[in-house]
Amino acid sequence: MRGYEPWPTTRSPRVVPLEAAQELARKADEARALAQRAVHENERLRRELARANRELEQARGELQDALEALTAPVPELVPQPEPEPIAEERAPRSAKKKKS
Repeated sequence: MRGYEPWPTTRSPRVVPLEAAQELARKADEARALAQRAVHENERLRRELARANRELEQARGELQDALEALTAPVPELVPQPEPEPIAEERAPRSAKKKKS
């Protein structure tokens, strides 16, 4: 076969002792578990961020409404006439004539 190169004869395949292989497998499992926890934490933080953004938008809308209410043109106050005093139907007691 043309272009085929067999495995280099100067190197032998890497042989890993059983203990080292088990240690690598344990580390891979730990890394997988850590990655899974990170994914779950990321999802939780994403939900929390979305909730905070909704609350922020709601507060922003409320503040915008308040600002519009504060900056709305105020109708000029028309001076109201003073109310006329209520006429008393009878004179005060001190003003009555005394019988002699």
